[in-house]
Amino acid sequence: MTTTVAVLGTGIMGAGMARNLVRAGLVATAWNRRAERARALAPAGVVVAEDPAAAVADAEVVLTMLFDDAAVGEVMAEAAGRPRRRGLGPGQHDRHRGH
Repeated sequence: MTTTVAVLGTGIMGAGMARNLVRAGLVATAWNRRAERARALAPAGVVVAEDPAAAVADAEVVLTMLFDDAAVGEVMAEAAGRPRRRGLGPGQHDRHRGH
């Protein structure tokens, strides 16, 4: 089974990570506040999500490449707001700061 990874934030670092994940044989789904940045990754095989919740819906791993902790909190709250089969559940969050 192929690992599914959501990449939230596709600026310089996030875009490169999403492309490399696909090259490594994983399924990468990307979302960005500016949708055109995520859409630019589609030719590389990256699945583009319309919102954070769609991006994490089937993800086994979620990577956040966002501006700061406030942006991470906001986007993760959006991601947890939609019912899904797998992915983030209520109360789960990114532990990017090691807390």
